[in-house]
Amino acid sequence: MTLFELERVYMDDCTLGTLSGPNGIVCNTVELAWRNNQVRVSCIRESTYQLVIGRSPKFGHCVRVTNVSGRSGIVFHAANNPQQERGKIELHGCIAPCMGVSILMDVVLGLQSTIAVKKFFALVSNYSLRGDVYLRVAESKAREGISI
Repeated sequence: MTLFELERVYMDDCTLGTLSGPNGIVCNTVELAWRNNQVRVSCIRESTYQLVIGRSPKFGHCVRVTNVSGRSGIVFHAANNPQQERGKIELHGCIAPCMGVSILMDVVLGLQSTIAVKKFFALVSNYSLRGDVYLRVAESKAREGISI
């Protein structure tokens, strides 16, 4: 069994995270804000989920998050804008890996998301060959633990 950990910091209009694996930090993440697990407007709740390699009609080969209570179709995919209020909505409850985060004048953007998605996909694919892969989602114990 392999465990990845997503440590989050909840903000008013988005959720930022650090995704770590067995060998340390993999990347950052951006998600929607916490809105009580509402479909298409909230990030998923804190819990432990199994990750599987799958295929999405919209995103192709991807990492799927399974058994999310009250939700379906949760995947890791490339996106830059976690804030629903600002322009095009890119996330509908999914998780966007990114290589960094930019915060400028209250606008949060994930950076180099496509690179981070490929990196995470390769890791999960590799560990899946050895056994089950899981993701533990929890609030960060220390805000400074998030590398922005």
